[in-house]
Amino acid sequence: DDWFGILAGPPHVVDAYKLILQHLKVNRFACVTETENSREDAERVGKIAKSCGKLPLIISLGHHMMTFAVPVESSSTVVFDNHVDNHKGSRFSCASFLRQMRGDVYVLGCTRVFDEDSHISYFRPEQIDLFPLNIPTKSMFVSIDIDVLKKEYTRHHFWDSGLLSPDRLKKIIYRILSRRMLCGLNVASYYPA
Repeated sequence: DDWFGILAGPPHVVDAYKLILQHLKVNRFACVTETENSREDAERVGKIAKSCGKLPLIISLGHHMMTFAVPVESSSTVVFDNHVDNHKGSRFSCASFLRQMRGDVYVLGCTRVFDEDSHISYFRPEQIDLFPLNIPTKSMFVSIDIDVLKKEYTRHHFWDSGLLSPDRLKKIIYRILSRRMLCGLNVASYYPA
């Protein structure tokens, strides 16, 4: 009852995402069909997330869909991703959305950092245990790009696979949330085969 699903992508992908919501027993949801304008699509997702009155659970092909869904006032964002999506000079997309986010952003599990940015902190797989638990925030928005997982666990994305196992990912999330409230969840890059 606490969750509201927001599904973003082409219709055949959204239909598969609905099955995930059924499995999770999330009965209320909205669908956002992606268009050619990535920024407007992400802004639509953000408006739905902020007005739904529940915890948003965003499932999308594009990781950028969560950009405007984070309640910045008292929250930080933890992004699990094998590729850091912060390319300088790129138009708004999956390749650059982290540059658009306000507030503190922490990227965990990345094996490659393209362009460093001052408001983003990076933790490669071997550095994750150094993630500070004492960051001054009341709530966390957690975003998981499934390419952060090892290839033996998932191949349904368009990128190189990361170095985390699902168990390690789960333990890290529990550790981070042990001291703060979850204010939203995003799962990205799952392309149902």
